[in-house]
Amino acid sequence: RTDKPGIAIILVSQKTDSFQSLKFLEPALRRSEQKYPQGKNLNFIAVGVDKAVKDELKIVTGSEDMIVMAGEWKNLADSVDDVLEKLCDITGF
Repeated sequence: RTDKPGIAIILVSQKTDSFQSLKFLEPALRRSEQKYPQGKNLNFIAVGVDKAVKDELKIVTGSEDMIVMAGEWKNLADSVDDVLEKLCDITGF
């Protein structure tokens, strides 16, 4: 639906093997957030688990506000409310 924002939730559990490659992709990620011809925006939420690196997730999301760090896999379910809060921030519900 073009009247609702697009949302991509990314689950990350490892450090990237090439920080420079991630930095290279950053402009493309920011362009993907701009309005599509149909008027839809794309928003990224990153969930970091295990060995994920917050600074790398910030490159993906473009904002520290859109990152949830879950710690260990066994704690992932405890982060659901945090992810839902981010979804509410994006959608306005």
